[in-house]
Amino acid sequence: MRKPVGDPLLPRGVSAVPGMEAPASRAPGFLGRPPDQLGFVTGDLASTVGALARAWGFGPWEVYEYTAATLRQRSYRGSPGVFESRNAVAPGGRLGVVQPVTGPSVHADALRARGPGLAYVTWFVTDLRPVAEHMARAGIGEAMRGGGHGVDGDGEFVYFDTVGSLGVYSQYAVAPARRHPPIGNLEF
Repeated sequence: MRKPVGDPLLPRGVSAVPGMEAPASRAPGFLGRPPDQLGFVTGDLASTVGALARAWGFGPWEVYEYTAATLRQRSYRGSPGVFESRNAVAPGGRLGVVQPVTGPSVHADALRARGPGLAYVTWFVTDLRPVAEHMARAGIGEAMRGGGHGVDGDGEFVYFDTVGSLGVYSQYAVAPARRHPPIGNLEF
């Protein structure tokens, strides 16, 4: 009698055998690895950062502003972007919190749709082109893009609209070589 290969109740590529893992991705750098950052949205940056600091013990948080002056390239759902935000980043960069300030954005969309909370996951990469090509092949559209926020005009990020399938946006970012200093810190 033939034994079935794999477990018919598990998704393809998932193994129920201890020690066995799904095949590694053939696309190095961004597929097949866990996110580098969890991203939250809020209408009150200090309050949400305080809650995260009390619950998970992170701090002090660096605060950055992304405005027309600091974010040179912006687009939102295929049109020129006018979004601005205030962001806080925990030490080590594993947690980020965004408070939308003006203009339509994925952050404002997530806040309006679900209220404060987890809204995106981020992977840091060295090149956005292979990510965009992969997402296009997967039928996942770009929702928002920004760049030019480094001291030297480098740095870029893109959010892909995975909300319908995953419940959060998928962000990929190329960090600038040199960041502008934070506008302040939040410590609780």
